[in-house]
Amino acid sequence: MTSALRRCDNCPTLAMAAHVVSVEDLCPTLRRITLGGPELMHFGVDGPTLDLRLKLVLPNAGATPRTVLDSLADIRPLADAGEDTGWYRSWLAKPEFERGAIRTYTARELRHTPSGTELVIDFVLHVDVSNGRPEGGPATVWAASAAPGSPVAVIGPNRAIRGNDYGGIEWRPGTARRILLAGDETAVPAITGILTHLSTRPDAHEWSGQALLEVPLRGDRLDITAPDGVEVTWLPREGAPRGTLLTGAVADAAPPATRVPWHPLDEVDAEDTILWETSPHNPAERYAWVAGEAGMLKQLRRWLLGPAGLTKEQVAIMGYWREGRAS
Repeated sequence: MTSALRRCDNCPTLAMAAHVVSVEDLCPTLRRITLGGPELMHFGVDGPTLDLRLKLVLPNAGATPRTVLDSLADIRPLADAGEDTGWYRSWLAKPEFERGAIRTYTARELRHTPSGTELVIDFVLHVDVSNGRPEGGPATVWAASAAPGSPVAVIGPNRAIRGNDYGGIEWRPGTARRILLAGDETAVPAITGILTHLSTRPDAHEWSGQALLEVPLRGDRLDITAPDGVEVTWLPREGAPRGTLLTGAVADAAPPATRVPWHPLDEVDAEDTILWETSPHNPAERYAWVAGEAGMLKQLRRWLLGPAGLTKEQVAIMGYWREGRAS
C-alpha cells in the first residue's frame, strides 16, 4: 500500500514551523537570527540561495504560534495533498488576532548540519524603546526580543520541487561577468549572500565590478567574502540623508556611457506602487543589482537606465521597504 500524498510532495510553497536557535548582534544595525526545526528540511531550492526571499509569519496582536500555523493549514508540509486553494487569500481572511503578521526577508544562509537544517536571517534593527519595551513594526520588535526557543513560521519554497529558476530569486546576471551591486542596510544580507556564492564558483576569477553598501554607522562594516575582482565599498552615513552617499557612488561606478541611445524613461511613483523591476534574461556583459528603500532607488534607477546606458534587461531594482512604513 502506498502512503497518501502530503503537501510536501506536491506543493511548491510551504509553511514550516521553526524556532530560534541562536541570536548574534553582528554590528549596531544588524542582528543575526538562526532558525531551526525539523520542518525546515523542506525549505530551499535546488541550487544556491543567493538573494532568495522568504516570508516570516510572526505572532502579534494576540496571535499565538498555534493559531498562526492553523491559519496556514493549506500549505503545511504534512497536510493532505490537494489543489492549491490560494493560501494567501485564505490566510488574509482570518482575523488578525489569529493569523499574525507576514513580513518578507532574505535568506542569508541555509545550512544542512548533522543536527538538522538551519536558516540564517539578518535583521535590521531600527526600533525605539519606550518604558523598557521595543517599539516598531512587528518584525523588528520580534527580532529585538527573540531568544533561543522563540517560535516563528517560515513560508518559502519547497526544495523538493523548486529549482534555481525560482521566482523568489532575482539575481539573474545571465552571461554578464561585470557587475554592480548597490543597496542600503536592508540589502546587505542579499549582497553578502550573492558575493559569498560567487567567490566559491569555479569561474570566480572572471567576475569583476563593485559592491556598494550604504549603512547607518561606521561600526556596521562587516567582513564580506567576494571574488578578487569585485571591490566592496562601505558607505557609512553617520547622519547624512539616506541615499546621498549611494547615489554618488553608483554614478562613479557606472559613469555616463559614451554613446547612449535615447529611450524615454517612464517614472515610477514609489508612494503608490512598489518599485520592483527585474528581468529573467540579460544578454549583455554588464549587470546591476540594486535594492533598498524605494524612494531612494528612484534616483538610482533614473541614472542607470539613463546616462549609464543600461537597459531594463541589465538592471534588477527592488524596493525592499519604504520610508515611514513599519516593517
